[in-house]
Amino acid sequence: MKKLLLTIILLSSIFSNGQSIKKIKNQISNDQKEIYYVLELNDTMKHGVYELYQNKWLKIKGEYNNGKKSGVWKEFIYNGNTLSEGKYDDNLKISLWVEYHYNSKKKSEGEYEKDKRIGTWKFYNINGELVQLYDFVNDKLTTTDVIEDKSSIGVRGGKYDGLIFLDKNPSYDSGPTGLLKFISSNFQNPNNAREEKINGKVFVSAIVNENGILSDFKVEKGLEKSIDEEALRILKLTSGKWTQGEFEGEKVVSKIAIPIMIGN
Repeated sequence: MKKLLLTIILLSSIFSNGQSIKKIKNQISNDQKEIYYVLELNDTMKHGVYELYQNKWLKIKGEYNNGKKSGVWKEFIYNGNTLSEGKYDDNLKISLWVEYHYNSKKKSEGEYEKDKRIGTWKFYNINGELVQLYDFVNDKLTTTDVIEDKSSIGVRGGKYDGLIFLDKNPSYDSGPTGLLKFISSNFQNPNNAREEKINGKVFVSAIVNENGILSDFKVEKGLEKSIDEEALRILKLTSGKWTQGEFEGEKVVSKIAIPIMIGN
């Protein structure tokens, strides 16, 4: 009887793992489509290679096992360079993960265990220089002397205070395009700026607090007093229309810096 039961279990396993799959092409939006496979007996269950394309270039590639992310997953930038790579098991990040800047230099690296960072993680600037280390065992941040511009420090307060890199940056409710449109529609170029044909960029910053409220407004890099004041006025008008940044699944109070182009 035990032998018969074992045989039935083995046959059931073989049948399940050997199910036929079919290919699905899904047009998510005008510029995004995904190609993946599903089980023929359950077309809601992804199983096999998964690819996401953005304007015909491969953006994400990985694999599903019975509906859950498994094995190596990679994200790419438009020129084919890798943005991130690492492993999943049962839909959770595990093992070594590495993120890259657009120029292929490392941005961060460290270990995951069940979707949580463990050990010491390293963070690099765009030149590949080590900028920060975070010890997740002791919740200790170490910042190197490479950072010259202290205004780049992102997280303000909490256990991640001083951390530059976030998993998810603060975002304007209607996205980057919406923010640009809002600035263009509301910015009033001072008369003296037009007369003197002042051109360039002014950088203004603020802290994104709870509920998307902005505070601590500052001109990081100005052009001319009246222009700087107008840039700050515009940024203040966006208060309440932001979503907080995140790190390790936690909402964090963090800094944003917005460039505003003046003139041609």
